[in-house]
Amino acid sequence: MLYEISGNQDSPVILMFPGSFGSARSMQGYIDLLKENYYVIAVTLDGCDGSGNSYTSIDAVTDKVLQKVKELGIDRIRLLYGLSMGGANALNFLYKCGRNGITVENILLDGPAVGKIGKLKKWFFDYMNKQQVKMMRSKTVEEYLSTPMISKITGGRPEVYRVYIEDMLTVCKDLTDVTSNTVTETCTNQPLAAIPAALQKHMHIWYGKDAMKMFFYKGLRKAYPQAHYRDMSKYGHAMYCIMDPEGYVKDIEKIIRRG
Repeated sequence: MLYEISGNQDSPVILMFPGSFGSARSMQGYIDLLKENYYVIAVTLDGCDGSGNSYTSIDAVTDKVLQKVKELGIDRIRLLYGLSMGGANALNFLYKCGRNGITVENILLDGPAVGKIGKLKKWFFDYMNKQQVKMMRSKTVEEYLSTPMISKITGGRPEVYRVYIEDMLTVCKDLTDVTSNTVTETCTNQPLAAIPAALQKHMHIWYGKDAMKMFFYKGLRKAYPQAHYRDMSKYGHAMYCIMDPEGYVKDIEKIIRRG
């Protein structure tokens, strides 16, 4: 596990979990903007940190993050953030905060890949993940950025995707089968913990135009009816933060001020 910690320690805390097959570096574009006003702790998960270790369970990860937060003397988190699979880690961590005297004021889950879904959807989700890893291992950064798919999802601006792709290619090169399989389990076999209605009103769940919404939206909507849901169909999965980091940070700060 690695932690990218930036900003003033006396500022309000933002804790961030990245998406699958990504590290804290994949979020650097908006971390650099957030750290001006917040104390930002961005997590790089086991299996994605270059250590040779594997990501073996969601509880193993969130236990380590909880311990780190305690070591830093933090008992209040202004915003808990999860991107894609990071949404599953964030919800698991949130449950543990309540049992360890740590207050979470606001939650943002961007394209959360989390829930308990049927066998066919789970198989398809796993197939998509493995195909993505296979493609990442077979191409250079330049080859990947020049694909028609990247041109389409970036609106003809593939360079905005460079840091994200560089990070994913680095991670996928050493990714173990254990990590890949655990990613699928984390996302598709995760019971949604009960969250009090009062806290749900401080939850924000965004989905772009992507398969993750097809897999997980209904379950989240049923579990957390008081949360704020935002249609981000102008963007692909977890793409707002890449395409417009300045606008993304402004919207994050609106959530924090409103909370």
